[in-house]
Amino acid sequence: MGVGRSIYQGTLIGRLVGIGRRIIDPERLIDTLTGKEKLFEEAVFDDRVRMLLRELRLPIGIYVDKGLQEVNSVFVPLFGSGDSFLLPYAQKLIYNSGVHVSLVDVAGIFEQSPELLATVRAMQVASEGRLSLERRNTFDKDFLGKHDLMLVGFDSWKKTVETQSVWLEHIPSTLVMRA
Repeated sequence: MGVGRSIYQGTLIGRLVGIGRRIIDPERLIDTLTGKEKLFEEAVFDDRVRMLLRELRLPIGIYVDKGLQEVNSVFVPLFGSGDSFLLPYAQKLIYNSGVHVSLVDVAGIFEQSPELLATVRAMQVASEGRLSLERRNTFDKDFLGKHDLMLVGFDSWKKTVETQSVWLEHIPSTLVMRA
């Protein structure tokens, strides 16, 4: 599914309608009262996408298009051990599409989990040089410009957007996955 945007987003009327809808929507009101959702939090996705994420209990991918023409290079930032579910997707990209995948260990999860590192090393051997592993804490414009697609976990994406990471303005097209 794609990321939807309102034509009123960023305008005064868009903010008023958004706040009014948050207060009037009974489901959101209940979620606010139970603590599942904040009343005035900045939405990472539009209401339709958030509703699907809330209701569906299966893997979901949300595509953020930044003018993708072809996929030759993909990077997968691993912000925590919860992002390890992305490894089979990276493996499928390598084997089925022949792209180069860069796994970027942001949080040092391979130091914490030798089993996970062994799995990635086995993937590296089987991928014939199309899988690289690197440790990096920040992403610069040059690094991001080398890649056509970013594959990222939903929770990591949400945290990155909420912290307003500076590098987000330079990201390539992105596939946000939820397990």
